[in-house]
Amino acid sequence: YTLRATGGNASTLSATVNLALKATTALTLNAAPKSVSSTLPAQYVYLKFTVPSGASDTLQIGSIVTPGSTNGIQVQLWNSAGNTYGGTSICVQGSPCNIPISGFPADTYTVSVLGPPDGNQTVRFTAALTSP
Repeated sequence: YTLRATGGNASTLSATVNLALKATTALTLNAAPKSVSSTLPAQYVYLKFTVPSGASDTLQIGSIVTPGSTNGIQVQLWNSAGNTYGGTSICVQGSPCNIPISGFPADTYTVSVLGPPDGNQTVRFTAALTSP
């Protein structure tokens, strides 16, 4: 990675960069919920799962904790080609968030989750993939 900062007129610049490994949690259909968390402010966390064609499943996100914030977390679903499905969902503390995965083509999907823009900008939650 390259970080480049250019100051004009003899100005002084400084920057702090925190890098973290991409954290991906694999979900298995009808398995126990998994605990997921970010470790740095504004860090995305990722979930990954595979569904067969025509599945009628639900991605369940619960026990959401966003320290110092009452704002929701952003949840977005992507297929293996990098196309988004269903737009962005906002899930909030105190309410389970159920995102239908119904009628999707067979594929491996990735879910990106981002904490709120305020508070300490981190998030903790549980995630599960369930079928009726």
